[in-house]
Amino acid sequence: MTFSKEFVHRLNAPQTRRMFGVVVRLLRVRKQETLRSLAPRVGFSHAHLRKVELARTPITEKILSRLTACLISM
Repeated sequence: MTFSKEFVHRLNAPQTRRMFGVVVRLLRVRKQETLRSLAPRVGFSHAHLRKVELARTPITEKILSRLTACLISM
C-alpha cells in the first residue's frame, strides 16, 4: 500500500501521532500479537514498534505500509 507524503506528514502532527500509536496497539492486541511476534513480520525491532505505539518516533511511509499490511489484513 502506498501513502502520499502529505498524508504521512499529517500523521506526524503530535496529537495524530499519539492517536496512531493507540490504534496500532489496539489492532495488535485485538490480533493477539505481542511486539516481539509482530516485529519480524514488519521488519522493525520490537523496541522501534514500542516507540511507534508511544508516539516517540516519527511515522514513516515504510512503517505505515508494513503495519497496515500486517494489522489490517484479513
